[in-house]
Amino acid sequence: MDGTAVNLGMAGTPLSSSLRPILRPENFRGPGPGAMSPVPRFTDLTPQDQEEKVFDRQEMLQGGGDLRFYDSGQDFKLDRRKSPTGPAFGDDAVQLLEERGVGRVFYDKIFGDDPTRGISKSARPGSERYEDFYPSSDGDFQSSLIDEFGYPSVIDPETGRRVIPTDKELYSERMRTERARQDLPTYQELEDARSHGLASAVLAQKYGPESAKKAGDFGEFMDRFTPLGSASNDRDMEMDLRNNAVGIQLFKKAGIDATLEELAETVDGKILEQLEVIMGRSREERTTPAEGQPNAPANFKSPEEGFDVFYPRDKDGFFDTTRGNYQQFLD
Repeated sequence: MDGTAVNLGMAGTPLSSSLRPILRPENFRGPGPGAMSPVPRFTDLTPQDQEEKVFDRQEMLQGGGDLRFYDSGQDFKLDRRKSPTGPAFGDDAVQLLEERGVGRVFYDKIFGDDPTRGISKSARPGSERYEDFYPSSDGDFQSSLIDEFGYPSVIDPETGRRVIPTDKELYSERMRTERARQDLPTYQELEDARSHGLASAVLAQKYGPESAKKAGDFGEFMDRFTPLGSASNDRDMEMDLRNNAVGIQLFKKAGIDATLEELAETVDGKILEQLEVIMGRSREERTTPAEGQPNAPANFKSPEEGFDVFYPRDKDGFFDTTRGNYQQFLD
């Protein structure tokens, strides 16, 4: 074997440069001619003695060419670690970026540009990153809750828009947790589920799904078991892990070239779907307390699939959480 390409000749005899096959992505899909092993033989994309093959970056990210290429940030390299992925290899397959590692996630959070900065409140008009996720401001998360599900609203004195009250200095807890029907989740619960789902989707897009999952798992562990954390119990952690996982799955469906607006639209849409399921419950279903909440006035339990949009609650229906200081709530 020479220094730049795998030997593809018969009986171990190297081919001269003039006889080597033209290197095309479709040539990389199986063993090379004469291979004695079922393991595919790969050859470098741009050996020194051949003209460099130029690939369009955007075309590759959108699924053009060999889908086993990954983005290293500067150029394209053949990923020898993964099986072919992408729509051409099955409906459930997803083309993924290179896993950058959980260490890189935390390094950027501490020293670099944290892609999850401000996401938790980004659904609020006028917030730090609202325009990143809703550049047109049409059909944003709060507007959908107000218009489609009847969540109570107020006129924001700064933006002049109708919004869901969230400011603790201006509105009471009763106003901030009000909703159209007793068995619906409060806005704070919906915003928390959205925050975990959207942050996980954004992390998966930048660092890879596995890196995002590990970072999320570690973050929930820190919240649950260290003094620096905020989660109060195992059910809090289970809720967050579930919502993190849903966010990563939604990223896979949206694709690696999805914009922040498209990721937000995908996550918001899944949360609204959960609300539709809850709204569609029969009177008996919504008034029968969930397991573990025998004295609660309604069924505060999410559907088994998708986002978990209810905080953990105790037997009386009170919030069993310390998130945002909502330690008690009961209609």
